Amino acid sequence: MIDEASALLSDIICDKDATIIKSIDLDSIQDDMTDRRVGMSFVDNALNGLDNDTGVLNRMVNLGGFSEDMLEHTQDNDGDDGMRFKPLVIKQMQAKIERFLGLLLALVYLTAGQPPRGTELVTARHSNAVAGPRTVYVHDGKVMIVTK
Repeated sequence: MIDEASALLSDIICDKDATIIKSIDLDSIQDDMTDRRVGMSFVDNALNGLDNDTGVLNRMVNLGGFSEDMLEHTQDNDGDDGMRFKPLVIKQMQAKIERFLGLLLALVYLTAGQPPRGTELVTARHSNAVAGPRTVYVHDGKVMIVTK
């Protein structure tokens, strides 16, 4: 199950040799668990290198993660060139993401200590929301899911 989830994640983020995944050092992640601002997360801390401006998405693009088979060239009525994702590829990617999330749910349930109730596990949030603080934190290199 772990191997399948790892392979799916590598495929989803276009990281065939796991370069991006291996570059994330949980021990160096800085997470301010007291910051309750809406939208805040350890992902947003630029020092962690996970945000979209400097992080994983940027590395995916620079490593050629968005391959040509995912995109098609377009041209509008004015002759301007553009690109868009291929709908069939997006559907296939969505199926992979759903399978990955199902495996992740099972793995967290099986390996995270005392099993949470189903509603606690499926409502995990990595970012603070108006409805309440996030439930996923990183502390001393370990990912924690805090439930109520």
